[in-house]
Amino acid sequence: MRRYNATMVWKLLIWILLVPACGMGVDGRADETPTPARLDAMLKQVIENQMENDRARYRYVYEEKAVVDRYGSTGKLVGSASKTYTWIHTDLESFSKLISINGAPYDRQYLQAQDNAIQRSISDAERLSPKRRKARIARTQRERDGQMQTEIFRNLLAAFRFTVTGREQVNGWETLVLDFEPRGGFEPPSSRSAFLRSLSGKLWITRESHQPIRLTGRLREGVRFVGGLFGSLKKGATITLEQADIGNGLWLPTFTTVTYRRSLLFKGTHRRETSLFRDYRLNPGIRPTDQVEVESLD
Repeated sequence: MRRYNATMVWKLLIWILLVPACGMGVDGRADETPTPARLDAMLKQVIENQMENDRARYRYVYEEKAVVDRYGSTGKLVGSASKTYTWIHTDLESFSKLISINGAPYDRQYLQAQDNAIQRSISDAERLSPKRRKARIARTQRERDGQMQTEIFRNLLAAFRFTVTGREQVNGWETLVLDFEPRGGFEPPSSRSAFLRSLSGKLWITRESHQPIRLTGRLREGVRFVGGLFGSLKKGATITLEQADIGNGLWLPTFTTVTYRRSLLFKGTHRRETSLFRDYRLNPGIRPTDQVEVESLD
């Protein structure tokens, strides 16, 4: 039988009393649940990082495979179609070059015709007057600022309340997991961001660099868009975004999906629209001299 002397008993009691006070988690590491002030600072860094990511995205050429799945009222898949594009951006405009439909690539002649049309548009834009050039840049910037992902992160602190719920490994990165729900009294700055008032979900951010790596959300209430793309989205529509580190300190999209019921033209049907992004490479026409080439993201 093992005997415990007085010294060993005191050491055991001290250990029992001090370990909880030190904030050790169940995995043996210090409890890193941030204070409200620290969480606020982290989210401000997330917003700053994402705004830089979104601006940098338009310096890159990349591929997008857009997949649309249609489901009947019973939830059965009734149709699916895909288109693959190469995206090319300038300060004045964004161009999508269609390279395949449902996996069937276009022939070289059609691809060359698209290249020629894009080059003509770029050349025409270079001959615009300073006033018209400025107006075109402003219009393009408004369109880019209105992208769903940019709207969510620009309004992150104003639109949502956050709670840290744990830690998880996501695609090899250690992350903090945050639940979010709509913040009462939030007034969307535009009709395009009206959906934020009823969006709740989860956000995953990298622990060290505070980069958003994944976001999932669901609409608590239906949303009507005035002049918007969808017309209206019903309660239960979902959004998922994922990003990856492509180098140069940037995190760009790899996967987005929206599932919804569209109530204007497609009553009673459900859709899932998915975009898969890959092969990011700096646009040689606008490459800054201080940037380095990054590996393609396959």
